[in-house]
Amino acid sequence: MSRHLGLDVGGTNLKWAVVERDREPRLLKTGRLPTDTAGGEQSVVRQLLVVARTVFSDIEGIESVGVGMPGVLD
Repeated sequence: MSRHLGLDVGGTNLKWAVVERDREPRLLKTGRLPTDTAGGEQSVVRQLLVVARTVFSDIEGIESVGVGMPGVLD
């Protein structure tokens, strides 16, 4: 059994999901909140950290994190 966190950063929403995979994938948790674009890139990074910390404290055993973002990332 393995658990994985996926984060999707969009211009409108920040979405996430935790999937557990044994033989068949199973969705454990999902969430969404408006992306704080008015606060600039630092606000978006803070949002990512808050979500990640919350998920890691709620669900044990997450082995990997994947992040999807639009555009070019420095």
